[in-house]
Amino acid sequence: MTGLANDLALIAVSLVNNLAAAAATTIGPKPFFGLPYNIAKTVAGTTAIAAKLLDGTPLDAVSEGPYTVDYGVPDLLSWLNPVKSPAGANLPFTGMSADHPLPIILLNGTSATQGVNWSVGAPVLANAGYTVYTFNYGNTTTNPYFPVQATADIRKSAQELSDEVDRVLDETGADKVILIGHSQGGGIMPSYYINNLHGDEKVSQFIGIAPSNHGTNVDGLVDLKNIPILGPALAPLIYRIVDLFGAAWTQQAVGSPLQQETYGAGDTRPGVLYTTIASKFDWVVTPYTQQALAAGPNVTNIVLQDLYPNYNAGHLGIVFSAPTWTAVLGALAANPAANVAPTTALAA
Repeated sequence: MTGLANDLALIAVSLVNNLAAAAATTIGPKPFFGLPYNIAKTVAGTTAIAAKLLDGTPLDAVSEGPYTVDYGVPDLLSWLNPVKSPAGANLPFTGMSADHPLPIILLNGTSATQGVNWSVGAPVLANAGYTVYTFNYGNTTTNPYFPVQATADIRKSAQELSDEVDRVLDETGADKVILIGHSQGGGIMPSYYINNLHGDEKVSQFIGIAPSNHGTNVDGLVDLKNIPILGPALAPLIYRIVDLFGAAWTQQAVGSPLQQETYGAGDTRPGVLYTTIASKFDWVVTPYTQQALAAGPNVTNIVLQDLYPNYNAGHLGIVFSAPTWTAVLGALAANPAANVAPTTALAA
C-alpha cells in the first residue's frame, strides 16, 4: 500500500498548495501589510517541497523554458474546468518545430481530465520544443464540462483518438504523431487504436506511463469473482453496477473480452517505437508487471525503481514526477523521427 498512501498524501498536499497559491494571487501583497499574502505564499512553498519529496522529485529539478513546471504538484483546480488545456498545449498553430517535426498527443487516464493529468507533462514537453496537443475523450455525457472523462466504451474512445490524430495530422502537415498516455491513455485505449484501427500507420512512437496493458486485478479485487459459489453469483451484479459509471472500468479488468480483442494478435506492431514506464508501487494496474509489453526490438520497458531505488510514487503520482519525465524525454530523444539531427559543416 506504499503507492496508495503516497498518492493520497500527494493529492492532499497538492490541493493545499493549489488553494494557497490561488489565495495569494487573489489577495495580492498589499492588504494588511502583506501578512495574508505572505502566509499563503509560505504555505504554497512548503507544500510544494512536500509534494516533491513524496513524488520522488529532486528539490532542484527544473524544466527550463517559457512555461513554469512545478514537478510533483498537479493542478487539481483544473478539474473544475475540464475543457481547460494545460500550459504549453493546444497553442495556436504557427508551424512545426524544425528540430521536432512530429506532434505529440497526450492521453489522460480513466476519469481524469486533460488539464489535471498533464499539468506537469505538457509544459515539460513544450519547454523541450515539442508541439503538444491534449483533448478529453470517453465522455459518457453530452456535457463537455462533465468533470469525469475517459470512462466510455474503450472502442468508442479509440475512434475519438483516431479522429483527433487525423485532425492533428491535417493541421500540422506531419506524417505521423507521437502518443504519450497515462493509465488507460497509456495502455489499452491507444493500443486498441494502433492494433485494431490501423493506427500503426499514423503513430511513430507510443509512450505509456503506468499503462493499463493486459488488464488489472486491482490488487486482487477482481480475483474475488473466483470465490466458490459467492464469486460467480455476485461478480456479474458488481460488474453491471460498475458499468453504470462507464464501460471502461470493467474493460480494463483482467480477463475482459476487450483484452483479447486488443492484444490477441500481439502487443505491438512493427514500425512503432514503444516505451512503458511503471512503478512497483502502482496500486491500480496490478500486478505492475502487467504494464510491460512483450519484449521486442522496438520495445523498452522501464521500472522506475530500477533507476531510482527510493522512488515511492504510485499510479497517480508517477505522471507528475521528474524521474518519469526524464524517462519520457530520453525515450523521445532515442526516436530519430522525432528529432532532426544537427547538421555538421563539412571541412573544405
